[in-house]
Formats: sequence, structure tokens, C-alpha cells
Amino acid sequence: MTGETIVRPFAYLLATSALVAFGCSGDDETQTQTETLPLDPVRPEAPAAGSACELAPEGVMTIERPMFPGRESSPTFGYSFKLFPGTDPTLPTVIYLPGGPGQPGIEEARSPFYAPAAYSLVETDLRGVGCNAAETPEHYPPEFYTSRNFADDVLAIVETLGLDNYLVYGISYGTMLGTMVVNLAEARGLPAPRGLVLEGVLGVWFNADRSEEDAFIEGWREVRDALDPAIQSQFFEDPLPLDLTPQQWGAAIQGSLPLGALPATNGVPFLQVVLSGLSPAADEAQRQDLRATLVELGESPVDTFGVRLHHDVTCREIAEDDFGSFLLEAGELVPTDYDCADIEVTDPFDAAEWPVQTPIYYFSGSADPNTPPWQAQWHFDAESTAPRQLVHVDGGGHNPRGINLVDCNDALWQSMATATGFEAALDTCTWPTSLDSAGAAQ
Repeated sequence: MTGETIVRPFAYLLATSALVAFGCSGDDETQTQTETLPLDPVRPEAPAAGSACELAPEGVMTIERPMFPGRESSPTFGYSFKLFPGTDPTLPTVIYLPGGPGQPGIEEARSPFYAPAAYSLVETDLRGVGCNAAETPEHYPPEFYTSRNFADDVLAIVETLGLDNYLVYGISYGTMLGTMVVNLAEARGLPAPRGLVLEGVLGVWFNADRSEEDAFIEGWREVRDALDPAIQSQFFEDPLPLDLTPQQWGAAIQGSLPLGALPATNGVPFLQVVLSGLSPAADEAQRQDLRATLVELGESPVDTFGVRLHHDVTCREIAEDDFGSFLLEAGELVPTDYDCADIEVTDPFDAAEWPVQTPIYYFSGSADPNTPPWQAQWHFDAESTAPRQLVHVDGGGHNPRGINLVDCNDALWQSMATATGFEAALDTCTWPTSLDSAGAAQ
């Protein structure tokens, strides 16, 4: 989803660098495909040259996958994923599905952000990006890039590794993909995961009635209005503070709002703490340090492979109008650069069309602008056939489990791995949360 997407560093890396700088339906029917697709018989190198898989090949596996699952005599491509063995082989393997769509999920070294080191971890990149990048962004036709195809690729990992003791863990877009993966696994009679872990939850597609940018606009107003009046007034002046352009301010706000409140900011929104540096008492050196921090938060290096995938998948499945950026104008965030004018929504996602029976664990930040809390609630209400635990993280942003619940991380994973004691595990968290629980409908 826009705001965290394919091209931004992960939220916890942004938080760390900024604080240092500042000093503070889902049945299993055969898919139909058009028969007139241009097919290039020359397959790109697999894994992709220069990718994390090529640079650190230990644990990388590449399997042959049909470009169009369900079509007879489909051309194939090499699909790579990476397995990091855990220290306890009796624990479930965690399959990590990244956000975006189009954001790589495979790193050269195992990230501590996803699951404790005791668990074996499978990191994945969608077909067409990262370790699975093509020769050019246009190498494959649009029909290659669908969430249904991505889900088939993940199920191929389950089959290749012979997994019968595993958890599916998705962040942001990965929560949508994970829902589809578990639905299809159950429908096909494959071993179902022990749990579906969702962080920053997408429950239904965005449209004119469910706007994608509204939570960013409202989140900024809340932060702005909580600032000291001497700071707040600067956002209504021309020029804007620190000689940043309206576009630079829009990008910085968009990049930092998803962090929400952090343990390092004592429960105050990260952006509010950073902007306190605009105090009239700040000296020039402090203002320049703040300027550098805000520019870093707004940086967005372009990954053309991810952009292509993001455009195709988002516009067909996730958002009627996908905004590209914000600018700050008269103190307000104004969305700009709307996408999707050339593509209609043809397969809008709704969790209700992908029912599962596997236990689901939700982590939703109350200040998440990318996937606002109503998205997690929609998913929770729709998945009535599964036992469900919805954790509301007070003041949390888009990654509330990985950022706000660090002290109880091991206990939460243990409870999800065993499907027992989740409420007791949550009680060990020092960060304020509330829990909604529901059993499976009979």
C-alpha cells in the first residue's frame, strides 16, 4: 500500500536512523488465462543477478514454476526463496510474506525483525522482483503478476520443503497474500499451517467509499495539532520551515507517520517528537540535523521492477485510485500523482471471499495509516470460520508487533506456535494493548 510500499526502507530501520540523527473467492478452480500472451522463451537468470540470493547463496533454493499455474504447457521460470534454519528444529518454520506489493522480502542475512532465531525462517520475494527479478520490468506479461499466482508459488515452497509444521506470517500486502495462501492450502488438502500471523492488516480493497489516503491526512492533523503553537504555526507559513519544499515535507510526513509511537519516544508519536526540534529555541546546527533527518525519512529510491508489479497488482486488486505522494499545502497533506487511471479493478480483494479455518493472529496499530484499524476489523469479522485473536496496539503504527511488542515477542511466537496461551503471552507485554477474541463459527 502507498506510504510504505515497494521503495521505502522497512519502518524499524527508518525509526532507528531517524532517532540517531535527531538524538532522541478462494476456491481452487483452474485459473483462466488469455491465450494470446507474448511469451519470451529465454528465461532470466535465477536467482537474479545482484540479488540477495546471488550475493549470499547459502540457504537459497530455486524451483521450476509455471508462469501461469493451471494452464497446460505453461512456460516456466526459476523461482527462488531462502531458508534460514532455526536453532530448534521442533518449532514451526515461519514463512515470511513481505509488503508492497513489490517489496523484496529476502535479505542477505537473517533479519531479527521477523521471528526469533529458534524458528526456521523462509524469506520470500514475489515473482518478478528481488531474487526473482526479470531481465526488464516488462519481461513478463501482466497476467504473470497476480496474487493468485504469488500464492501458488508460496504453496510450492510448502510442497518442496515438505512442511507440515509451519506458520504463515504476512506484513501489509503480505496479510492479503497470506490469507489467500492458507485458503488455497486448506482447499487443496495440503497440510495447513499452525497459524496465520498478520501485521498491518489488509482486509478489503480501497475505493471511493474507503479511501486509501484519509488515514494519512487525519494522522497528520492529529500530530500537527498536538505540537506547540509556535511550531504548529510554521506549517501555515510560506516558505515552509527548514527550506524544505511542499513535496519534501509531504514525503517526510508520509514516511514517518507509519512508525506511530515507539518505545524510544515513550508512547508519543515518532513524528511529533521529531518535529519538536522546530522549537524557536533550537540553534542552527540542531535545525540542520533535523532537516537531514526529515529528508532521509522522505527518501524513496525507485525499484523499477517493484513499481511495475505494484502498479499491476494494486490497481487490479487493492485500490481503485492509488495515490503516489503528498505535498504539504497550507498546513494540510494533499495527495498527488494518482495512479490506476489506465487499469480497472478486476479482482478486488475481500477477506470474506477467502475463508480459512486456521487460527488467525492479528496485530493492528491504532495509528497505522497504511492499513487503518478498520481494515483489521473487516478481516476479523469476515473470517468467521477461524478462531481469531485481534491485538489492538495503542498508538502503534504499521509494524506494531515488530516495533512495540519486542519485550514479549518470544512469548507471543511460542503461543502462536502451539495455539495455546495467547492471552497470557500478551499479558507479558509492557506496551498497552487490548484483545478481541472469537471462536470459529459452527
